[in-house]
Amino acid sequence: MEDDDDWYYPNAGKGIPEDQFQQDLEYIQNHPLFMKEVPQDLESHPELKALQNIMFDDTPENIAAHMNVKGNEYYKRMNEGKHFLKEAFRYYTEGIAQNCSNSETNAKLYSNRAAIHMVAKNYRKAIEDADEAIKHNPKMIKPYFRAASSFFELRRYKDAVKKCDAGLEVDPSCDELKQLRITALAEIDKIQKSNISEKYQKSKELDAVLDLCEKKKIVLGKPLYEIPNVDAKFHFDADGIFHVPIILAYPEFRQTDIIRDAKEDDPLEAHLATVLEYKLPWDIEGFYDMESIECFIELNQIEPYRVVQGSTKQKKGLKKIDISKTILQILQTKGFVLPQVIEVLIVSRRSKFYPLFLKNSGLVA
Repeated sequence: MEDDDDWYYPNAGKGIPEDQFQQDLEYIQNHPLFMKEVPQDLESHPELKALQNIMFDDTPENIAAHMNVKGNEYYKRMNEGKHFLKEAFRYYTEGIAQNCSNSETNAKLYSNRAAIHMVAKNYRKAIEDADEAIKHNPKMIKPYFRAASSFFELRRYKDAVKKCDAGLEVDPSCDELKQLRITALAEIDKIQKSNISEKYQKSKELDAVLDLCEKKKIVLGKPLYEIPNVDAKFHFDADGIFHVPIILAYPEFRQTDIIRDAKEDDPLEAHLATVLEYKLPWDIEGFYDMESIECFIELNQIEPYRVVQGSTKQKKGLKKIDISKTILQILQTKGFVLPQVIEVLIVSRRSKFYPLFLKNSGLVA
C-alpha cells in the first residue's frame, strides 16, 4: 500500500471525484502558504490567525518593527484598493501601540501613519503624527515635510514656512522643503496683496458712499452693532434714493422691532402705524398706540467718518423727534450721526414708565 499512489482515494483508477477535488483545491487556496493576498477577515482563516499569533509572541521592539514593515507593504499597494490603505493604517497603529523603546522605529511608525492621514486629507491628524515622529527622532526629515505640506493644504502658510525652516535646519539640502517654502511664501505674498487691494477697494467704496451722504446732509458713522439674523443694510438704490433699516426699541419692556427697509422720503409715522396696528404682545395695558407714543433718537453716540465743515461738537443725549417727518429729515437732525442703522426709542405718555424715562434719559433740547 505504501507504494500505491492511489491508496488515498477509494475510487482509485477512476479519477478524483469532483466534490473531493473541489474540497482539496479550496483547502490549498486558503492555506497560508498558497495565499496570493492576505484576506480582510482573519477570523475565518484559523491557520493564518494561528501564524499571526505566533508572530506576535515577541518583544515590543520586534513587533513594532515588524508592524512598520507590514504597513509599508500594504501602503505600497494602496492604489489597488482602499483595503490596503486601511491595513497599512492598522499595522502602523498596532506598532505604535507597542510603546516600544526604539525611538527610530516609533518615528517611522508615526511618520508613515501621517502619510496615510494626508492621503485621506485628514491634515490635522497628519500634523499631530508628524510632530510625534519629530519628537522621537528630530533628525528624520520626512515628518517635517509631511507636517509642512499638511499646513499648506490647510492654508496655514505661515506655519508651513516655520515647519520648512525647522526641517531645513536639520537638512539644508532638502529640495522638497526648499520648494515648498518658496510656494508657501508666494501664497502669503498673494494674500497680503489681495488684502491691500480689498482694503483699497472698500476705502474707495466708502468714500463714494460718504460723498453721496454728504450731498443729502447725512452724517455717517461706524456701525455700533449688526442686526442678528437679518440681511438689512443701508444703501443707495439705482435712483440715488437712500434706504436704511430701523430698530424700534421699547426700553420699558426691553423689546425691539425692526423695519428692514425704510426709504428716505417715507414718513416715520407710516412705518410706526404698520407696527402698532395691532397691540404689541408685551403691551399688556395697551398704552402703546399712535396717539400716545413719543419717539427719540440719540445724538453724537459715535464719531462720524467725516467731520462736517462748520459743525461744532454737540452734546450727547436723547432728542425727541417729530414722527411726521420723513426719514431723511430725521437723518438730517443736527448732531445725529447714523451708526448705519437708525435706532428709535419709543415710550408711551400713558405709561408709569414715561416720567422715569424722561428723568433719566438726559434729553437734549
